[in-house]
Amino acid sequence: MISGNAVAGLLKPIKSNGMPQTIYIHVSEFCITCILFLVQKRVRAMEWSSCLSLFLAASTCVVKSQDDQMPPKMNSSFNNAYFYPRNTTLTAATINCKAINGQIKYEWKKDGDVIKNNKYVSVNVSTGTLKFVQMHDADYGTYQCFATNDHGTAISKPFNINESKLLPFPTSGFKEVNCTQYEHCKIPCRDKPPCIPYSQCRVVWKIGEGTEVEFTKRVGVDSNGDLHLLWSNTRDWTGLLYMCGVWHKQMNKSVWGSETYLRIVQATHTSEIRPFRVFRKNGTTLIGKKGVLSCMFAGYPSPEVEWISPTNKTIKDTPGKYEISDFGRVLTILQAEPEFEGDYTCKGKGKESDACSVFLNVTSAPILKGDNQMKDVTVSTGENATFLCNVSSLPMELPPSPPKWKKNGVDLDIGGGWKYIMIDNNRVLTVTDVQNVSDTGVYQCMSENSEGVLLKEAILKVNVSKLNSIDNLNTVSGSVNVIIIFLAVGGSILLIVSIVGIGICLVKRHRKGTYSITNVTANGT
Repeated sequence: MISGNAVAGLLKPIKSNGMPQTIYIHVSEFCITCILFLVQKRVRAMEWSSCLSLFLAASTCVVKSQDDQMPPKMNSSFNNAYFYPRNTTLTAATINCKAINGQIKYEWKKDGDVIKNNKYVSVNVSTGTLKFVQMHDADYGTYQCFATNDHGTAISKPFNINESKLLPFPTSGFKEVNCTQYEHCKIPCRDKPPCIPYSQCRVVWKIGEGTEVEFTKRVGVDSNGDLHLLWSNTRDWTGLLYMCGVWHKQMNKSVWGSETYLRIVQATHTSEIRPFRVFRKNGTTLIGKKGVLSCMFAGYPSPEVEWISPTNKTIKDTPGKYEISDFGRVLTILQAEPEFEGDYTCKGKGKESDACSVFLNVTSAPILKGDNQMKDVTVSTGENATFLCNVSSLPMELPPSPPKWKKNGVDLDIGGGWKYIMIDNNRVLTVTDVQNVSDTGVYQCMSENSEGVLLKEAILKVNVSKLNSIDNLNTVSGSVNVIIIFLAVGGSILLIVSIVGIGICLVKRHRKGTYSITNVTANGT
Protein backbone atom coordinates (compact mmCIF):
# COMPACT_ATOMS: atom_id res chain seq x y z
CA MET A 1 0.00 0.00 0.00
CA ILE A 2 1.29 3.48 -0.89
CA SER A 3 0.54 6.21 1.65
CA GLY A 4 -1.13 9.48 0.75
CA ASN A 5 2.14 11.37 1.38
CA ALA A 6 4.02 9.00 -0.95
CA VAL A 7 1.54 9.58 -3.73
CA ALA A 8 1.50 13.32 -3.16
CA GLY A 9 5.28 13.38 -3.41
CA LEU A 10 5.13 11.72 -6.82
CA LEU A 11 2.55 14.12 -8.20
CA LYS A 12 4.14 16.86 -10.26
CA PRO A 13 1.50 19.15 -11.80
CA ILE A 14 1.57 19.73 -15.52
CA LYS A 15 0.35 23.09 -16.71
CA SER A 16 -3.18 22.89 -18.04
CA ASN A 17 -5.66 25.35 -19.45
CA GLY A 18 -8.50 23.52 -17.75
CA MET A 19 -9.48 21.65 -20.90
CA PRO A 20 -9.37 17.83 -21.17
CA GLN A 21 -5.91 16.79 -22.32
CA THR A 22 -4.45 13.60 -23.82
CA ILE A 23 -0.80 12.73 -23.08
CA TYR A 24 0.86 9.78 -24.90
CA ILE A 25 3.42 7.66 -23.11
CA HIS A 26 5.20 4.39 -23.92
CA VAL A 27 5.34 1.66 -21.26
CA SER A 28 6.03 -2.05 -21.19
CA GLU A 29 3.21 -4.41 -22.15
CA PHE A 30 0.80 -5.20 -19.34
CA CYS A 31 -2.67 -6.49 -18.69
CA ILE A 32 -4.47 -5.86 -15.40
CA THR A 33 -7.99 -7.02 -14.66
CA CYS A 34 -9.99 -5.31 -11.92
CA ILE A 35 -7.25 -4.21 -9.49
CA LEU A 36 -8.14 -1.66 -6.83
CA PHE A 37 -5.46 0.54 -5.32
CA LEU A 38 -6.73 2.54 -2.34
CA VAL A 39 -5.06 5.53 -0.78
CA GLN A 40 -6.54 6.11 2.68
CA LYS A 41 -5.40 9.67 3.25
CA ARG A 42 -7.30 12.52 1.61
CA VAL A 43 -5.67 14.19 -1.37
CA ARG A 44 -7.18 17.64 -1.01
CA ALA A 45 -6.18 19.27 -4.23
CA MET A 46 -4.73 18.05 -7.45
CA GLU A 47 -4.35 19.26 -10.99
CA TRP A 48 -6.00 16.76 -13.34
CA SER A 49 -3.00 16.85 -15.58
CA SER A 50 -1.23 15.07 -12.68
CA CYS A 51 -3.05 11.84 -13.58
CA LEU A 52 0.05 10.76 -15.45
CA SER A 53 2.19 10.86 -12.30
CA LEU A 54 -0.45 9.07 -10.29
CA PHE A 55 -0.69 6.38 -12.97
CA LEU A 56 3.06 5.82 -12.93
CA ALA A 57 3.11 5.63 -9.14
CA ALA A 58 0.30 3.08 -9.04
CA SER A 59 1.70 0.98 -11.86
CA THR A 60 4.96 0.43 -9.98
CA CYS A 61 2.94 -1.43 -7.35
CA VAL A 62 0.30 -3.35 -9.26
CA VAL A 63 1.17 -3.69 -12.94
CA LYS A 64 1.75 -7.27 -14.03
CA SER A 65 2.60 -8.82 -17.38
CA GLN A 66 -0.09 -10.40 -19.52
CA ASP A 67 1.32 -13.86 -18.82
CA ASP A 68 0.81 -13.25 -15.11
CA GLN A 69 -2.91 -12.98 -15.73
CA MET A 70 -3.18 -16.31 -17.57
CA PRO A 71 -3.72 -19.79 -16.13
CA PRO A 72 -0.63 -22.01 -16.42
CA LYS A 73 0.17 -24.03 -19.53
CA MET A 74 2.10 -27.31 -19.20
CA ASN A 75 5.35 -27.06 -21.15
CA SER A 76 6.86 -30.49 -20.43
CA SER A 77 6.24 -33.84 -22.07
CA PHE A 78 6.57 -37.15 -20.27
CA ASN A 79 7.23 -40.78 -21.18
CA ASN A 80 4.57 -43.39 -20.54
CA ALA A 81 6.90 -45.00 -18.03
CA TYR A 82 10.21 -44.47 -16.25
CA PHE A 83 12.33 -47.24 -14.76
CA TYR A 84 14.61 -47.17 -11.72
CA PRO A 85 16.21 -50.06 -9.78
CA ARG A 86 15.26 -50.82 -6.19
CA ASN A 87 17.46 -50.13 -3.13
CA THR A 88 20.21 -48.52 -5.20
CA THR A 89 21.69 -45.04 -4.83
CA LEU A 90 20.53 -43.11 -7.88
CA THR A 91 22.50 -40.34 -9.55
CA ALA A 92 20.26 -39.44 -12.50
CA ALA A 93 16.72 -40.05 -11.25
CA THR A 94 15.19 -36.62 -11.84
CA ILE A 95 11.95 -35.79 -13.67
CA ASN A 96 11.32 -32.16 -14.57
CA CYS A 97 7.91 -30.53 -14.78
CA LYS A 98 7.68 -27.07 -16.34
CA ALA A 99 4.72 -24.80 -17.03
CA ILE A 100 4.49 -21.23 -18.31
CA ASN A 101 2.46 -18.13 -17.37
CA GLY A 102 3.24 -16.28 -14.18
CA GLN A 103 4.54 -17.42 -10.82
CA ILE A 104 3.82 -21.13 -10.53
CA LYS A 105 3.80 -23.51 -7.60
CA TYR A 106 4.32 -27.20 -8.38
CA GLU A 107 2.93 -30.26 -6.70
CA TRP A 108 3.49 -33.95 -7.46
CA LYS A 109 1.09 -36.76 -6.64
CA LYS A 110 1.64 -40.53 -6.56
CA ASP A 111 -1.43 -42.72 -6.91
CA GLY A 112 -3.53 -39.62 -6.16
CA ASP A 113 -1.74 -38.63 -2.93
CA VAL A 114 0.46 -35.54 -2.54
CA ILE A 115 4.15 -36.44 -2.28
CA LYS A 116 5.82 -35.21 0.88
CA ASN A 117 9.58 -34.73 0.96
CA ASN A 118 11.69 -37.32 2.72
CA LYS A 119 15.32 -38.38 2.55
CA TYR A 120 14.69 -40.56 -0.52
CA VAL A 121 12.18 -38.51 -2.55
CA SER A 122 11.95 -34.72 -2.87
CA VAL A 123 9.82 -32.19 -4.76
CA ASN A 124 10.95 -28.62 -5.49
CA VAL A 125 7.73 -26.59 -5.45
CA SER A 126 9.39 -23.67 -7.23
CA THR A 127 11.09 -25.52 -10.11
CA GLY A 128 8.82 -28.57 -10.46
CA THR A 129 11.68 -31.07 -10.11
CA LEU A 130 10.91 -34.54 -8.75
CA LYS A 131 14.06 -36.27 -7.54
CA PHE A 132 14.67 -39.81 -6.31
CA VAL A 133 17.76 -40.70 -4.30
CA GLN A 134 16.75 -44.31 -3.67
CA MET A 135 13.70 -46.34 -4.69
CA HIS A 136 11.67 -48.53 -2.36
CA ASP A 137 8.48 -50.58 -2.83
CA ALA A 138 6.23 -47.66 -1.90
CA ASP A 139 7.82 -45.39 -4.54
CA TYR A 140 6.66 -47.36 -7.58
CA GLY A 141 3.30 -46.33 -8.99
CA THR A 142 1.47 -43.69 -11.05
CA TYR A 143 2.73 -40.11 -10.92
CA GLN A 144 1.31 -36.78 -12.05
CA CYS A 145 2.51 -33.17 -11.89
CA PHE A 146 0.26 -30.20 -10.97
CA ALA A 147 1.29 -26.62 -11.83
CA THR A 148 -0.77 -23.89 -10.16
CA ASN A 149 -0.94 -20.11 -10.24
CA ASP A 150 -3.64 -17.67 -9.11
CA HIS A 151 -5.73 -18.38 -12.20
CA GLY A 152 -5.77 -22.15 -12.51
CA THR A 153 -3.94 -25.46 -12.53
CA ALA A 154 -2.28 -27.35 -15.41
CA ILE A 155 -1.56 -31.05 -15.09
CA SER A 156 0.68 -33.59 -16.78
CA LYS A 157 -0.58 -36.84 -18.18
CA PRO A 158 -0.30 -39.64 -15.60
CA PHE A 159 2.70 -41.94 -16.08
CA ASN A 160 4.19 -44.93 -14.32
CA ILE A 161 7.45 -45.35 -12.47
CA ASN A 162 8.38 -49.03 -12.57
CA GLU A 163 11.21 -51.13 -11.24
CA SER A 164 14.27 -51.85 -13.35
CA LYS A 165 15.28 -55.44 -12.80
CA LEU A 166 17.52 -58.21 -14.00
CA LEU A 167 17.00 -61.65 -12.50
CA PRO A 168 19.62 -64.46 -12.50
CA PHE A 169 19.62 -67.47 -14.79
CA PRO A 170 18.17 -70.56 -13.11
CA THR A 171 20.69 -73.18 -12.07
CA SER A 172 21.04 -75.91 -14.68
CA GLY A 173 23.65 -78.14 -16.23
CA PHE A 174 25.21 -77.71 -19.68
CA LYS A 175 23.74 -79.09 -22.89
CA GLU A 176 25.42 -80.22 -26.08
CA VAL A 177 24.71 -78.91 -29.58
CA ASN A 178 26.05 -80.75 -32.67
CA CYS A 179 26.38 -78.95 -36.00
CA THR A 180 27.96 -79.62 -39.40
CA GLN A 181 30.63 -77.52 -41.06
CA TYR A 182 29.25 -74.89 -43.53
CA GLU A 183 25.70 -75.43 -42.30
CA HIS A 184 23.58 -73.19 -40.08
CA CYS A 185 23.99 -73.75 -36.35
CA LYS A 186 21.77 -72.31 -33.60
CA ILE A 187 22.79 -72.24 -29.94
CA PRO A 188 19.73 -71.33 -27.81
CA CYS A 189 19.96 -68.95 -24.86
CA ARG A 190 17.99 -71.23 -22.54
CA ASP A 191 15.86 -69.88 -19.70
CA LYS A 192 16.86 -66.28 -20.40
CA PRO A 193 15.75 -64.28 -17.32
CA PRO A 194 13.50 -61.19 -17.40
CA CYS A 195 15.34 -57.93 -18.02
CA ILE A 196 13.34 -54.71 -17.60
CA PRO A 197 13.15 -52.34 -19.40
CA TYR A 198 14.02 -54.05 -22.67
CA SER A 199 15.69 -50.90 -24.01
CA GLN A 200 18.39 -51.19 -21.32
CA CYS A 201 19.15 -54.85 -21.98
CA ARG A 202 21.54 -56.61 -24.35
CA VAL A 203 22.41 -60.26 -24.86
CA VAL A 204 26.09 -61.17 -25.09
CA TRP A 205 27.87 -64.49 -25.52
CA LYS A 206 31.26 -65.70 -24.39
CA ILE A 207 33.40 -68.78 -24.81
CA GLY A 208 34.93 -70.13 -21.62
CA GLU A 209 35.52 -67.62 -18.85
CA GLY A 210 36.40 -64.50 -20.78
CA THR A 211 36.44 -64.64 -24.59
CA GLU A 212 33.47 -62.67 -25.88
CA VAL A 213 31.90 -63.91 -29.11
CA GLU A 214 32.34 -61.34 -31.87
CA PHE A 215 29.27 -60.72 -34.00
CA THR A 216 30.13 -60.66 -37.70
CA LYS A 217 28.51 -61.17 -41.08
CA ARG A 218 28.72 -64.92 -40.31
CA VAL A 219 27.85 -64.83 -36.60
CA GLY A 220 24.86 -63.05 -35.09
CA VAL A 221 22.37 -63.05 -32.26
CA ASP A 222 18.61 -62.68 -32.71
CA SER A 223 16.25 -60.62 -30.56
CA ASN A 224 15.45 -63.72 -28.46
CA GLY A 225 19.12 -63.97 -27.52
CA ASP A 226 19.87 -67.16 -29.50
CA LEU A 227 23.29 -67.35 -31.15
CA HIS A 228 23.41 -68.16 -34.88
CA LEU A 229 26.38 -69.40 -36.84
CA LEU A 230 25.01 -68.64 -40.30
CA TRP A 231 27.47 -71.16 -41.56
CA SER A 232 29.62 -73.22 -39.20
CA ASN A 233 33.41 -73.18 -39.11
CA THR A 234 35.41 -75.92 -37.46
CA ARG A 235 37.21 -73.18 -35.51
CA ASP A 236 33.90 -72.52 -33.70
CA TRP A 237 34.57 -75.79 -31.81
CA THR A 238 37.09 -74.86 -29.14
CA GLY A 239 36.38 -77.44 -26.47
CA LEU A 240 35.16 -74.67 -24.14
CA LEU A 241 31.58 -73.99 -23.06
CA TYR A 242 29.53 -71.28 -24.75
CA MET A 243 27.66 -69.10 -22.23
CA CYS A 244 24.77 -66.68 -22.74
CA GLY A 245 24.78 -63.45 -20.76
CA VAL A 246 22.32 -60.58 -20.25
CA TRP A 247 23.73 -57.10 -19.66
CA HIS A 248 21.64 -54.36 -18.01
CA LYS A 249 23.12 -50.98 -18.89
CA GLN A 250 21.30 -48.87 -16.31
CA MET A 251 22.10 -51.26 -13.47
CA ASN A 252 25.63 -51.89 -14.77
CA LYS A 253 25.06 -55.57 -14.12
CA SER A 254 25.29 -58.83 -16.06
CA VAL A 255 24.15 -62.41 -15.39
CA TRP A 256 25.36 -65.59 -17.09
CA GLY A 257 23.91 -69.02 -17.77
CA SER A 258 22.75 -71.45 -20.47
CA GLU A 259 26.09 -73.29 -20.71
CA THR A 260 26.41 -75.17 -24.00
CA TYR A 261 29.05 -77.53 -25.35
CA LEU A 262 29.35 -77.12 -29.14
CA ARG A 263 30.64 -79.87 -31.42
CA ILE A 264 31.27 -79.21 -35.16
CA VAL A 265 31.29 -82.20 -37.51
CA GLN A 266 33.65 -81.69 -40.45
CA ALA A 267 32.00 -81.74 -43.88
CA THR A 268 33.18 -84.21 -46.50
CA HIS A 269 32.98 -81.61 -49.28
CA THR A 270 32.30 -77.91 -49.83
CA SER A 271 29.31 -76.69 -51.78
CA GLU A 272 27.32 -73.47 -51.90
CA ILE A 273 24.20 -73.35 -49.74
CA ARG A 274 21.48 -71.02 -51.02
CA PRO A 275 20.19 -68.37 -48.57
CA PHE A 276 17.27 -69.33 -46.33
CA ARG A 277 15.56 -67.50 -43.50
CA VAL A 278 16.32 -68.63 -39.96
CA PHE A 279 14.77 -65.72 -38.02
CA ARG A 280 12.48 -62.71 -38.37
CA LYS A 281 10.88 -60.35 -35.87
CA ASN A 282 7.98 -57.98 -36.45
CA GLY A 283 8.03 -54.59 -34.75
CA THR A 284 5.59 -52.40 -32.86
CA THR A 285 6.23 -48.78 -31.99
CA LEU A 286 4.47 -45.58 -30.98
CA ILE A 287 4.15 -42.60 -33.30
CA GLY A 288 7.37 -40.56 -33.24
CA LYS A 289 9.42 -43.37 -31.69
CA LYS A 290 11.88 -45.86 -33.18
CA GLY A 291 10.54 -48.97 -34.88
CA VAL A 292 12.86 -51.98 -35.11
CA LEU A 293 12.56 -54.90 -37.55
CA SER A 294 14.96 -57.82 -37.87
CA CYS A 295 15.60 -60.82 -40.06
CA MET A 296 18.41 -63.33 -40.50
CA PHE A 297 19.43 -65.58 -43.40
CA ALA A 298 21.79 -68.51 -43.28
CA GLY A 299 23.75 -69.87 -46.24
CA TYR A 300 27.23 -70.49 -47.51
CA PRO A 301 28.83 -68.10 -48.14
CA SER A 302 27.05 -65.61 -45.86
CA PRO A 303 24.20 -63.87 -47.73
CA GLU A 304 23.86 -60.14 -48.18
CA VAL A 305 20.70 -58.61 -46.69
CA GLU A 306 18.49 -56.06 -48.41
CA TRP A 307 15.38 -54.25 -47.14
CA ILE A 308 12.44 -53.07 -49.28
CA SER A 309 9.76 -50.67 -48.05
CA PRO A 310 5.97 -51.23 -48.20
CA THR A 311 6.02 -48.94 -51.27
CA ASN A 312 8.46 -51.34 -52.96
CA LYS A 313 11.51 -49.06 -52.70
CA THR A 314 14.96 -50.30 -51.70
CA ILE A 315 15.92 -48.90 -48.29
CA LYS A 316 19.35 -47.43 -47.63
CA ASP A 317 20.80 -45.73 -44.57
CA THR A 318 19.03 -42.36 -44.54
CA PRO A 319 19.81 -39.76 -41.84
CA GLY A 320 16.70 -39.02 -39.79
CA LYS A 321 14.68 -41.78 -41.45
CA TYR A 322 16.32 -45.22 -41.71
CA GLU A 323 19.26 -46.92 -40.03
CA ILE A 324 20.53 -50.36 -41.09
CA SER A 325 22.78 -52.18 -38.64
CA ASP A 326 24.09 -55.60 -37.55
CA PHE A 327 25.39 -56.39 -41.06
CA GLY A 328 22.00 -55.60 -42.58
CA ARG A 329 20.02 -57.81 -40.23
CA VAL A 330 18.33 -54.94 -38.32
CA LEU A 331 16.29 -52.09 -39.82
CA THR A 332 15.42 -49.15 -37.57
CA ILE A 333 12.77 -46.63 -38.59
CA LEU A 334 14.05 -43.62 -36.66
CA GLN A 335 10.82 -41.66 -36.28
CA ALA A 336 7.77 -43.75 -37.07
CA GLU A 337 4.60 -42.21 -38.47
CA PRO A 338 1.37 -43.97 -39.51
CA GLU A 339 2.47 -44.02 -43.15
CA PHE A 340 5.48 -46.18 -42.18
CA GLU A 341 3.19 -49.01 -41.08
CA GLY A 342 3.07 -52.05 -43.32
CA ASP A 343 4.89 -55.12 -44.63
CA TYR A 344 8.62 -54.70 -45.23
CA THR A 345 10.48 -57.24 -47.36
CA CYS A 346 13.76 -58.64 -46.12
CA LYS A 347 15.90 -60.39 -48.76
CA GLY A 348 18.83 -62.73 -48.28
CA LYS A 349 20.92 -62.51 -51.42
CA GLY A 350 23.59 -64.81 -52.84
CA LYS A 351 23.69 -66.42 -56.27
CA GLU A 352 20.13 -67.20 -55.39
CA SER A 353 17.95 -65.35 -52.93
CA ASP A 354 15.23 -65.84 -50.34
CA ALA A 355 12.83 -63.28 -48.89
CA CYS A 356 10.44 -62.85 -46.00
CA SER A 357 7.86 -60.29 -44.94
CA VAL A 358 8.32 -58.35 -41.68
CA PHE A 359 5.48 -56.16 -40.39
CA LEU A 360 5.79 -52.80 -38.62
CA ASN A 361 2.79 -51.80 -36.52
CA VAL A 362 2.71 -48.06 -35.74
CA THR A 363 0.38 -47.37 -32.87
CA SER A 364 -0.53 -44.53 -30.55
CA ALA A 365 -2.45 -43.38 -27.55
CA PRO A 366 -5.70 -41.63 -28.62
CA ILE A 367 -5.20 -38.75 -31.05
CA LEU A 368 -7.30 -35.66 -31.85
CA LYS A 369 -8.84 -35.42 -35.31
CA GLY A 370 -10.18 -32.27 -36.93
CA ASP A 371 -9.60 -28.54 -36.66
CA ASN A 372 -9.67 -26.39 -33.50
CA GLN A 373 -9.23 -29.29 -31.12
CA MET A 374 -8.61 -28.19 -27.51
CA LYS A 375 -7.80 -24.60 -28.42
CA ASP A 376 -7.58 -21.79 -25.88
CA VAL A 377 -10.78 -19.74 -25.75
CA THR A 378 -11.36 -16.11 -24.78
CA VAL A 379 -14.95 -14.93 -24.29
CA SER A 380 -16.74 -12.07 -22.60
CA THR A 381 -18.72 -12.40 -19.41
CA GLY A 382 -22.07 -14.11 -19.99
CA GLU A 383 -21.08 -15.82 -23.23
CA ASN A 384 -20.61 -19.56 -23.81
CA ALA A 385 -17.23 -21.27 -24.37
CA THR A 386 -16.89 -24.53 -26.31
CA PHE A 387 -14.00 -27.03 -26.31
CA LEU A 388 -13.60 -29.81 -28.88
CA CYS A 389 -11.92 -33.12 -28.02
CA ASN A 390 -12.61 -35.46 -30.93
CA VAL A 391 -10.56 -38.46 -29.81
CA SER A 392 -9.81 -41.32 -32.15
CA SER A 393 -7.49 -44.32 -32.45
CA LEU A 394 -5.33 -45.21 -35.42
CA PRO A 395 -6.77 -47.72 -37.92
CA MET A 396 -6.89 -51.34 -36.68
CA GLU A 397 -6.66 -50.17 -33.06
CA LEU A 398 -9.35 -50.46 -30.40
CA PRO A 399 -11.46 -47.30 -30.06
CA PRO A 400 -10.57 -44.86 -27.28
CA SER A 401 -12.61 -44.34 -24.14
CA PRO A 402 -15.09 -41.41 -24.12
CA PRO A 403 -13.32 -38.24 -22.95
CA LYS A 404 -13.30 -37.36 -19.28
CA TRP A 405 -13.19 -33.65 -18.46
CA LYS A 406 -11.40 -31.83 -15.70
CA LYS A 407 -10.97 -28.21 -14.71
CA ASN A 408 -7.73 -27.24 -12.99
CA GLY A 409 -6.96 -30.93 -12.48
CA VAL A 410 -10.28 -31.75 -10.77
CA ASP A 411 -13.11 -33.74 -12.34
CA LEU A 412 -15.87 -31.47 -13.62
CA ASP A 413 -18.95 -31.54 -11.43
CA ILE A 414 -21.58 -32.00 -14.12
CA GLY A 415 -24.42 -32.49 -11.68
CA GLY A 416 -27.94 -31.95 -12.98
CA GLY A 417 -27.55 -28.32 -13.99
CA TRP A 418 -26.82 -26.59 -17.27
CA LYS A 419 -23.44 -25.08 -16.44
CA TYR A 420 -21.59 -27.76 -18.40
CA ILE A 421 -23.13 -29.35 -21.47
CA MET A 422 -21.47 -32.37 -23.14
CA ILE A 423 -22.52 -33.84 -26.46
CA ASP A 424 -21.17 -36.27 -29.09
CA ASN A 425 -20.20 -38.89 -26.52
CA ASN A 426 -18.39 -36.28 -24.40
CA ARG A 427 -16.31 -35.02 -27.33
CA VAL A 428 -17.76 -31.50 -27.11
CA LEU A 429 -17.88 -29.51 -23.85
CA THR A 430 -19.72 -26.19 -23.56
CA VAL A 431 -19.31 -23.93 -20.54
CA THR A 432 -22.43 -21.76 -20.39
CA ASP A 433 -22.87 -18.22 -19.05
CA VAL A 434 -19.15 -17.78 -18.45
CA GLN A 435 -18.18 -15.73 -15.38
CA ASN A 436 -14.73 -14.28 -14.79
CA VAL A 437 -13.66 -15.73 -11.46
CA SER A 438 -15.58 -19.00 -11.37
CA ASP A 439 -14.94 -20.17 -14.94
CA THR A 440 -11.43 -18.92 -15.79
CA GLY A 441 -8.93 -21.78 -15.68
CA VAL A 442 -7.43 -24.77 -17.45
CA TYR A 443 -9.78 -27.38 -18.90
CA GLN A 444 -8.43 -30.88 -19.47
CA CYS A 445 -9.67 -33.66 -21.75
CA MET A 446 -8.49 -37.23 -21.01
CA SER A 447 -8.98 -40.44 -22.98
CA GLU A 448 -7.17 -43.76 -23.18
CA ASN A 449 -6.83 -46.87 -25.29
CA SER A 450 -4.67 -49.99 -25.13
CA GLU A 451 -1.56 -48.00 -26.06
CA GLY A 452 -1.71 -45.11 -23.59
CA VAL A 453 -3.37 -41.97 -22.31
CA LEU A 454 -4.16 -38.71 -24.08
CA LEU A 455 -4.34 -35.55 -21.99
CA LYS A 456 -4.91 -32.21 -23.71
CA GLU A 457 -5.38 -28.83 -22.05
CA ALA A 458 -7.01 -25.58 -23.11
CA ILE A 459 -7.29 -22.28 -21.27
CA LEU A 460 -10.54 -20.40 -20.79
CA LYS A 461 -9.88 -16.66 -20.42
CA VAL A 462 -12.71 -14.27 -19.65
CA ASN A 463 -12.79 -10.64 -20.75
CA VAL A 464 -14.37 -8.19 -18.34
CA SER A 465 -17.60 -6.79 -19.82
CA LYS A 466 -17.13 -3.68 -21.93
CA LEU A 467 -17.39 -0.33 -20.17
CA ASN A 468 -19.96 1.77 -21.99
CA SER A 469 -19.70 4.95 -19.94
CA ILE A 470 -18.31 6.32 -16.71
CA ASP A 471 -21.80 6.01 -15.24
CA ASN A 472 -21.09 2.29 -14.85
CA LEU A 473 -18.68 3.11 -12.01
CA ASN A 474 -20.05 2.60 -8.53
CA THR A 475 -20.16 5.58 -6.22
CA VAL A 476 -17.41 5.46 -3.59
CA SER A 477 -17.95 6.95 -0.17
CA GLY A 478 -16.28 6.98 3.23
CA SER A 479 -12.59 7.51 3.94
CA VAL A 480 -11.36 6.11 0.60
CA ASN A 481 -10.46 9.02 -1.60
CA VAL A 482 -8.31 7.74 -4.46
CA ILE A 483 -9.21 4.70 -6.54
CA ILE A 484 -7.26 3.34 -9.46
CA ILE A 485 -9.05 0.66 -11.51
CA PHE A 486 -7.49 -1.35 -14.33
CA LEU A 487 -10.02 -2.91 -16.69
CA ALA A 488 -9.54 -5.22 -19.66
CA VAL A 489 -11.93 -3.83 -22.25
CA GLY A 490 -12.13 -6.09 -25.28
CA GLY A 491 -8.61 -6.09 -26.70
CA SER A 492 -7.63 -2.90 -24.87
CA ILE A 493 -6.52 -1.93 -21.40
CA LEU A 494 -8.36 0.91 -19.64
CA LEU A 495 -7.09 2.59 -16.50
CA ILE A 496 -9.67 4.61 -14.62
CA VAL A 497 -8.36 7.02 -12.00
CA SER A 498 -11.11 8.30 -9.72
CA ILE A 499 -10.39 10.88 -7.04
CA VAL A 500 -13.33 11.57 -4.76
CA GLY A 501 -14.39 15.17 -4.92
CA ILE A 502 -12.17 15.98 -7.88
CA GLY A 503 -13.03 13.90 -10.93
CA ILE A 504 -12.00 11.10 -13.26
CA CYS A 505 -9.30 10.62 -15.83
CA LEU A 506 -8.89 7.69 -18.22
CA VAL A 507 -5.73 5.93 -19.38
CA LYS A 508 -6.21 3.76 -22.47
CA ARG A 509 -3.76 1.48 -24.26
CA HIS A 510 -3.19 2.02 -27.97
CA ARG A 511 -1.29 -0.13 -30.43
CA LYS A 512 2.44 -0.76 -30.09
CA GLY A 513 2.41 -0.18 -26.33
CA THR A 514 1.31 3.48 -26.49
CA TYR A 515 -1.10 4.77 -23.83
CA SER A 516 -3.18 7.93 -23.58
CA ILE A 517 -4.26 9.71 -20.40
CA THR A 518 -7.35 11.92 -20.68
CA ASN A 519 -9.00 14.28 -18.16
CA VAL A 520 -12.69 13.36 -18.55
CA THR A 521 -14.47 15.45 -15.94
CA ALA A 522 -13.87 17.71 -13.00
CA ASN A 523 -17.10 16.77 -11.27
CA GLY A 524 -17.22 14.78 -8.03
CA THR A 525 -17.69 11.03 -8.16
